Amino acid sequence: MEKMQNGPTRKGPESAPAQVAIPTNFTPAARHESVEHLRLNLQMNSPKWYLQKVLYGYLTKRVSSQELDIIQKSLDSVNGSTEYSANLAKIKRAAESQGVRHADSIGWFSFQTTHPTTRKKIRFTKNDSLSGEYVDVTFKEYFTVPIPSGSPQAVVRNIERFQNVLPELAGDLQKLAEAEDDYIAIKTPETLQMFITHPDSLVVHYRNPAIASKVRSIVEKRLGTIGLDTSRHERVESGFDFASTNDNFDGSHSDLMASVAAARVRELVQDRPEMAGGSESEIREFLDNRAFSEYAKFTPAEMLNRLEKIQ
Repeated sequence: MEKMQNGPTRKGPESAPAQVAIPTNFTPAARHESVEHLRLNLQMNSPKWYLQKVLYGYLTKRVSSQELDIIQKSLDSVNGSTEYSANLAKIKRAAESQGVRHADSIGWFSFQTTHPTTRKKIRFTKNDSLSGEYVDVTFKEYFTVPIPSGSPQAVVRNIERFQNVLPELAGDLQKLAEAEDDYIAIKTPETLQMFITHPDSLVVHYRNPAIASKVRSIVEKRLGTIGLDTSRHERVESGFDFASTNDNFDGSHSDLMASVAAARVRELVQDRPEMAGGSESEIREFLDNRAFSEYAKFTPAEMLNRLEKIQ
């Protein structure tokens, strides 16, 4: 795992580290913060829905609160947040000129292809005890964009380089949508703060699982033109979202994995109360090597089956 480079001690509100880094992987401090939050809530016997929220954070926060504060202040010393948002407005216009429309998505800046696809979402009908409710599935490819450490100005410029390639990428995916008769959308964090925190710098949504390799190839080729290697080491590369008539089966891939993990953690603590006081390494070993590593391999049908069992 990468260590944060905090730079020299801050001397006042105007000072900032000479060097700043946005880590590609989860920092040790981020993992420690998430595990301590989970341990506290296990000891408090918090409800499953709250454990799910905590475990979602384990999957989606790559820096600790303190590290986020340091990085954010450093980049904002050179107007990083303002420039991040202003550049998104520019690329919105550029993408729309290629026939790709901007779409509202809470917390995310999103483009959707305008191809009038006739392809429907894959639909799973749940068991008879749930009155034939169904789940619609949208598949996803995830990418973490590496930003080299450097001065605050250099980091902001490198983030802009990534943002500026998005209109061309949207145009590439528009062509794929037309060729495959599929719906495709891409999204990136809406704010600089979320870009720093979230390991998913870019997410591509689509409906036909058969085009997964084509989607990844297009994204990797386009980002490769600006020297970006999007290899992921601590997070899944592919996933899926559920849209359901029942909120218990609704959510992003991280939501779904956190839900089944919360149920499993609750069962383990009931059988082994001492787990709530286990060491950080023991808790992480369980989460990383036994829980999430298993759930990340679930097909949509397997995930739905597991969710049904824990209701």
